[in-house]
Order: sequence, then structure tokens, then C-alpha cells
Amino acid sequence: MARLTFATACAAALIATTGLALASGPVSRTMVGCIRNGEMTSQDGYHITVLTRSNQRMDLTPYNGKRIQVSGNLLPSDRFYPNTPFRVLGPCR
Repeated sequence: MARLTFATACAAALIATTGLALASGPVSRTMVGCIRNGEMTSQDGYHITVLTRSNQRMDLTPYNGKRIQVSGNLLPSDRFYPNTPFRVLGPCR
């Protein structure tokens, strides 16, 4: 009986851990936000860290004061990897 309980507990832990790992993958998103002082804030108010493919912070200073749109992959901790060029929508609101 103890082995069955242990095996059931291990299986439940494995299933629970697998669910957490799947939830932390990249999610395709089109971000709209404002660039101020070289940092992006989404239209929802989240501070987004925009990274290059080599995991370096992207230089956003050319877009200071601009409202932009860009598509890419959003990861946990609001890390964003753009897949398309930045599209300037106008000045920040």
C-alpha cells in the first residue's frame, strides 16, 4: 500500500511540474507601447524589457517619445524578443 501511495504522489508531482513548465514558454504578441528614456512601457502599463536575439537589451533611444507597434515573443518577467521591425504610430500619449 505504501508503494502505491508513493507512486501516486510521484505521478501527481510529475504532472504538476510539467504543467508549470509549459506555462512559462514564449507567447506570440503584438505589443503597442511608448518609448521613454530608452525603455518601453506597454499600453497596459507594463515595463517591457526588449532584447535582441543575443539576449542584450535593445537600444530603443531612437524611438524616444514615440508610440510604437512591434510583433514578437513575450516571455516571463516581461522579456520581449521582437520578430518584426518597429512601426512608429506617432508621439506618446
